[in-house]
Amino acid sequence: MALVNLLFGGLDTVASMLGFTARFLAQNPRHRQKLIEQPDLIKTAIEEIIRRHGLTNTARLVTGDVDIGGVTLKAGDQILVPNALYGLDDRKFDRPMEVDFSRPMPIPLGAFGAGAHTCPGAVLARREIKVFLEEWLPRIPDFSIRPGTRPVLSAGVVQGVHRLELVWSK
Repeated sequence: MALVNLLFGGLDTVASMLGFTARFLAQNPRHRQKLIEQPDLIKTAIEEIIRRHGLTNTARLVTGDVDIGGVTLKAGDQILVPNALYGLDDRKFDRPMEVDFSRPMPIPLGAFGAGAHTCPGAVLARREIKVFLEEWLPRIPDFSIRPGTRPVLSAGVVQGVHRLELVWSK
């Protein structure tokens, strides 16, 4: 099972984070231009975009009746812990909805899970986003979401970008 997690762990997280990154930059030309003019910000930008667009949530099966903060969970209930919201906690981050490439590093993240439940694709996702930004932005600096379309997003154990139509000039 561990090998299956390792082999497939990077598929949906990498694709989803690349989608969220492209969507964010298509919708935010000032941020995109900043990365083009200051490519040394790419490492921080990756962490900040990951913080803002959390990916994974932890699904669990309740094994015994328990009361948590006045909410009773029964054995057999299924719960989904919203780890993807960690980066939006205003108790941990100043202006959490804002993407700020000058946010102090390191940025504590819950986007890829934590501890034993850390996504095995997290390192691959960061590397591929870095390659994407370093290769795409110099070649296609001006892109946007195709007019008349909307990205198709999903929520669940892994947040996703299922459709993102981009356009750019040659």
